[in-house]
Amino acid sequence: MRHKGGIFKRLIGSFLIFTVLSIVIFMGCLFTVAYGIGGRDFPSFDVYDIVNEFGEVNDITAIQRLGGWVEKLDNNYHVIQTWGEKQNQKQVYRKDEFTQLTQWEDRTLKYLGFVKYRQENGEDFYYLTILPRKTIKTDITFLVNGIPVWNVVFIVLFLSLFALLCIGMSYYLSSMIKKPLKKLTDGMERVRQGEEGVRLIFDAKAEFAQIKDIFNLMMERLEKEKAEKLCNERKKNQLLLDLSHDIKTPISTIKSYANALQSNLVPEEEKEKVYAMIDVKANRVSSLMEDMFLMLKLDRLEYTVEKQTLDLCELLREICAEYYNEITDRGYDFEIQIPEDRVEVNVDAKLFTRVIGNLLTNAVKYNQTGHYIGITCSLSARIEVLDDGAPIPESLTKSLFDPFVRGDEARTSVGGTGLGLSIAKTIISRHGGRVEYLRKGAYNCFVIQM
Repeated sequence: MRHKGGIFKRLIGSFLIFTVLSIVIFMGCLFTVAYGIGGRDFPSFDVYDIVNEFGEVNDITAIQRLGGWVEKLDNNYHVIQTWGEKQNQKQVYRKDEFTQLTQWEDRTLKYLGFVKYRQENGEDFYYLTILPRKTIKTDITFLVNGIPVWNVVFIVLFLSLFALLCIGMSYYLSSMIKKPLKKLTDGMERVRQGEEGVRLIFDAKAEFAQIKDIFNLMMERLEKEKAEKLCNERKKNQLLLDLSHDIKTPISTIKSYANALQSNLVPEEEKEKVYAMIDVKANRVSSLMEDMFLMLKLDRLEYTVEKQTLDLCELLREICAEYYNEITDRGYDFEIQIPEDRVEVNVDAKLFTRVIGNLLTNAVKYNQTGHYIGITCSLSARIEVLDDGAPIPESLTKSLFDPFVRGDEARTSVGGTGLGLSIAKTIISRHGGRVEYLRKGAYNCFVIQM
């Protein structure tokens, strides 16, 4: 599933935006202070650069706001032109007055001067900017600390806007992370309270979207496992019920015959028959318990299948030889198609013999309408056990390998424990193979693929 860009990219973008906005705020504060000091035209603050290259005096609005003015003096210190409102009556300066005014030694002076020398048409001129002493600090330049109050304005304005930017950016980043986290915690709380079918649905960046998808997959798996657990529990209960039912019948028969024998209710000539019947029923109970024990043992994860490398064809020939007389004596044609080549498999010979034996025994027991039983093996280790009996109903094929399923009415006239196919499937599964039933033309076919 494709997700939106990750949080890392968003954080990088956010910090870039934060940096740009910080610079904009800083520059904005500078221009705001300049605007406050110099008016709308943003005049020059450099009192030493009051005259431009053409001999023209620049805008002196800021100087006038400070109570200052500009004078043009010749080389004899006569005032020949004035800009702004002149605050003294001086039209000519003595050399010592001019020097004292521009060097600031005398702290009793009311005004301070800043001189710009310029030569025009071969003559020397002085452009003198005069400011009230009270408006400036004489120990540092006017450009930096000429207006102390505006320094405070700049610092307060910048820090305030920067703090707002930090708060806004923090809120944005927090909301970007907090919203999906709240969705996740709410979903987990719903699960903790026992709610079923919980799913998380929200838009998020890649990392949180991945967590959301994992959470939803985890919930699907938990629900599936819960459903399987309930299904297994029902099967277990049904198995115990069926087992108790199957055991109850022969035990009841044994008890009835035993009581009859104890009470001398059985004629002497019938006693041998009764003893034989008790033996049959006892053997059935024993067979049931053995099969149940084997199935439960195979289901345990710690149970180890003792595998060894064997020739499958040779093993099948030995099994078929063991069952050959039993099958043919009952009137069935037993066809065996096993290749002469060696087909190596890694199996537990005893358990595998049990599987093939169960399938052949079922074919004999349940084939009441046919006369053919066959077994084939391919070089790909595919084994088929066939019979030409009545087909198994489609409604039963899905549960055919469940415990205590014995087939339809046409295939249940002879008992059986009902655990044979279930045991066969479990054994083959423990070997990493599979077993299945299919109707192959006129034949019932149980297929084992190792």
